Amino acid sequence: MLKNYLKVSLRNIIKNKSFSVINISGLVIGLTSFLLIALYVKFEFSYDKYHVNADNIYRVATQLHGHHHGGFTKMVRSRGPVASFAKSELPDVLNAARFTTETDVKLAAEGKDFFEDEIFFSDPALFDIFTLPITQGSLVSFKDGFKNLVISEKTAKKYFGSKNPIGRPITYMGENVYVVSAVMKDMPENSHFKMDVIFPLDAYVQITGADFTSWRSSSVFTYLLLSDNADIADIERKLSKLNVKHYFRKKNASTLFLQPLTDIHLYSNNAGEIAENNDINNIYIFSSIALLILLIACFNYMNLAAAFSIKRSKEIGIRKTIGAAKKHIITQFLSEAFLLNFIAIVLSLFLVEMLLSYFNNLFECSLQLSSLISIELLAGFSLLLFLTSILSGSYPAFYLSSFKPVKIFRGPDIPAKGGFYLRNVFVLMQFTICIVLLISTLIIKSQLNYILSKDVGYQKEQILTVEVRGEEFDKNLAVIKEQLIKHPNILLASSSTYLPNRISDQSIINWPGRPDDIEVRCHCSSIDYDYIDLYGIEIIQGRNFSPEFTADEQGAFLINEQAVRELGWNDPLTRELKHWNGAVGKVVGVVKDFHFQPLHLEMEPLYLFFDPNNRNYKLSLKIIGDDIQETLAFVEDKVSVFAAEYPFEYNFFDDVFDRAYKNEQRMDRLITIFAVMAVVVSCLGLFGLAIFTTERRTKEIGIRKVMGASVAAIAVMLSKEFTRWVLLANLIAWPAAWYIMNSWLQNFAYKTGIGWQWFVLAGGSALLIALITVSAHTIKAALQNPVNSLRYE
Repeated sequence: MLKNYLKVSLRNIIKNKSFSVINISGLVIGLTSFLLIALYVKFEFSYDKYHVNADNIYRVATQLHGHHHGGFTKMVRSRGPVASFAKSELPDVLNAARFTTETDVKLAAEGKDFFEDEIFFSDPALFDIFTLPITQGSLVSFKDGFKNLVISEKTAKKYFGSKNPIGRPITYMGENVYVVSAVMKDMPENSHFKMDVIFPLDAYVQITGADFTSWRSSSVFTYLLLSDNADIADIERKLSKLNVKHYFRKKNASTLFLQPLTDIHLYSNNAGEIAENNDINNIYIFSSIALLILLIACFNYMNLAAAFSIKRSKEIGIRKTIGAAKKHIITQFLSEAFLLNFIAIVLSLFLVEMLLSYFNNLFECSLQLSSLISIELLAGFSLLLFLTSILSGSYPAFYLSSFKPVKIFRGPDIPAKGGFYLRNVFVLMQFTICIVLLISTLIIKSQLNYILSKDVGYQKEQILTVEVRGEEFDKNLAVIKEQLIKHPNILLASSSTYLPNRISDQSIINWPGRPDDIEVRCHCSSIDYDYIDLYGIEIIQGRNFSPEFTADEQGAFLINEQAVRELGWNDPLTRELKHWNGAVGKVVGVVKDFHFQPLHLEMEPLYLFFDPNNRNYKLSLKIIGDDIQETLAFVEDKVSVFAAEYPFEYNFFDDVFDRAYKNEQRMDRLITIFAVMAVVVSCLGLFGLAIFTTERRTKEIGIRKVMGASVAAIAVMLSKEFTRWVLLANLIAWPAAWYIMNSWLQNFAYKTGIGWQWFVLAGGSALLIALITVSAHTIKAALQNPVNSLRYE
């Protein structure tokens, strides 16, 4: 019987070509969208789960309580002694490891220089907590002495080619020599940090003079391996009590909390993250889109199968007359749904493989369908095939199997009426989903445009940024800037610790005689004389740093309006501040608040410190003119004199600013693509229903034309059945879209409003698209010769 069911199903697919093409196309689009997003979501949820002890590893983070907004700041770094205390004093802590990072580092091996964007300095216990398999060498030397290091397989190949790297030297910044003691397997892409070069933490102490026994600063990332039944709340309470005891004078000024390792990538977006994490809300949105598009495709199948059931009513009547039971009819139509879905899934897999390259570029990942083939994935596809077959085939199967043979042979119209309202409900649901996606797309675009065009308090255009690399470059910054501004296209040159869009350093703002009960957390950056003018930051009180005031060279401060408000100072220009390095200077000016953090965050206190001896990592150049390449060549020439061994790397600041919102840009592109797909799938279904409706009413159309009805009147008559359901879909979609987008916008401290125009535009577009889709066939039917129409049947 199963063979017979499949044979009949195949015949029906071939016989009803338009029905089959529309259904398969809709299912392919829906399944492709679902599979692409499912692969991405599966990958995002897999972060850090490959570690053997993943469920028992936690990161220690710091929550700093402050006056501003009655809120707090969360930081992912913790104080140096926390790890040793946790391991020695807390029974539930089985092991603890710390590490810190260094960026833009020059290493040398085999007579060649290599430039690493980031290297790590770590406690040896890192390898006991995380699953970092050693493929060559041993960790014994790394654990015993600070003159050894561990590198990844990728780095070993880059530095030493096919040679055995064990025992070979690597020189750090042209001075300190370390020996490769072990090579570890490359860390997977689904890691919230990726290590390729690991020096001992003791080496960092030797090189920089850092004191990790001090409670003065939160300078390391600390990870704990806990026992299976550890009391997380108790550990957090004890660590927080210790933190306050050793550093904070004010009770409850700071607390420590634990972050599960497997939650970091999707649930942590705190100050000082090792790398930019994703947001679980984005994953929820993507997952919802995938399910909604798949539902639309299934609704299409159910709708068209029920609509075209009139053509098969006599077949069902004959089957029942000769003894077919209801279960046989149900099995027949579920078999057809299974066959159609199987064909659609096979085509979808090919399409997914073709689109993965584009999808990987969009999400900056390297998903491969072939590498993900597994028992779990095959089981998932089987489940997906089963569910989509049941979902898309259940209504037509149960609806058609309920036909009574007597009613069927009386006339074909009787059974068709039973599904009229349900078919329209499916149209309603499809377009409700489409309109929600369209409104969401427009609001996300509006918010992104608002962010990128908002006056953030500084200039973004025509500014070139260059990384300050190398000791000679750093020492000769003043000379380099002087030479650069001689070029007619370079107006100003400035060096700073940070660019103005992301100032991450934080410190408790301090001044001589500060009362013990006042602790305000403040962001800070070191700048030079020209920074304020170059970026067009407005000074609303006092003055800028200036060489005309020799006292500035001993240390001076600018603070923002938010700092003035939180400190409660009425006379800020009479005050002094103390930098974290101990330097004391006068507050010479107050700058207008500018957004030195992403617009997701509210305005916070900031001070800008002038210190000619401080190392500034960023060089900014204000440029004019059209010949950008000639200006770049000039800058490279001047910079390379003092940093010849480093590659010349530059960025335009407006690009740097835009990249800070790449998650939002990515979401914008994705939701736009899938909103269009949802509209296409819905229109395929609507087009199929229009074909069915006009075929059923061909004779009626002929009679109306003979009686004098115009083509326009007939087209309106055939279209209004669908358009009223699309109009009703707007009434349902608008409040749903408002709720979803209002929740999403809560992630931003500064956001655009949800304008009524987006609802009208999305609803109007859906209605127009529906009218065009339906009219494409109804007008054709209305234009037919009435003689041919009346010959029908």
